[in-house]
Amino acid sequence: MVTDDCYNTATTVVTVTVENVAITSSGFTGTSVTISQDDYLETNLTNILITEPNDGYYCYLTSSASFPFSVRQANSLSPGYTLYLQDWPELNAATTPSYTLTAECIEAHSASPASVSVGSFTVNVSPNSGPSMATGTATATLDATTDWTGTLVYTVVATDPENDPFTFTLAGGGPFTITDG
Repeated sequence: MVTDDCYNTATTVVTVTVENVAITSSGFTGTSVTISQDDYLETNLTNILITEPNDGYYCYLTSSASFPFSVRQANSLSPGYTLYLQDWPELNAATTPSYTLTAECIEAHSASPASVSVGSFTVNVSPNSGPSMATGTATATLDATTDWTGTLVYTVVATDPENDPFTFTLAGGGPFTITDG
């Protein structure tokens, strides 16, 4: 309403229509990741790319086999969602070498909420690799007249890619022992 100096008024009706901007997804950041079957801590695998400026949204996995994975907000300050490997997943590359995960996001505060498929993301599981020795077979020559009990004959160097503990054993017997150090 508007009023002039002579107290004449005029009114009009203004209709404001707020249009809902549809939720859209650009999918996951990436298409796949490879993790070790030995992983046991919660791990951020990828983010979900969503555009929904007005209503807010929530996302969830739609895959039939979602364990040991979850989708949730990375933190309360960020509205984005992240795909996680959960703690203690007990992965086994021999029985399940990969997982194909799908997710969906839905508008949170719309009168008629729309949903959008995020797409699929593949998690490949790599098996545990065994230890390896720096040298495979070694030959040492001893002189029985000068080499005494306790003489160092050979030093074996080994590593494990996952840093798993390992032990040495002696095959073939004889008067030899393996010592640490």
